Amino acid sequence: MLTVLLFIINFIIIFILIKLIVNKYSKYKINKFTIRNDSLSRKRQTISNNIVIGLNIIYFWLLI
Repeated sequence: MLTVLLFIINFIIIFILIKLIVNKYSKYKINKFTIRNDSLSRKRQTISNNIVIGLNIIYFWLLI
């Protein structure tokens, strides 16, 4: 039971860290190029969210 709890806590921590890194990087890129098109901004956010989800799935598979 303790190992399951540790896996869940590790998964949440890694998810939060990856989300913060991707968020910070995407904000930097958007501010650097001053994107005014909302659809392009949404596409970038969708891509970054998909990357985070993919990394979380890979991390989860590594835990098992």
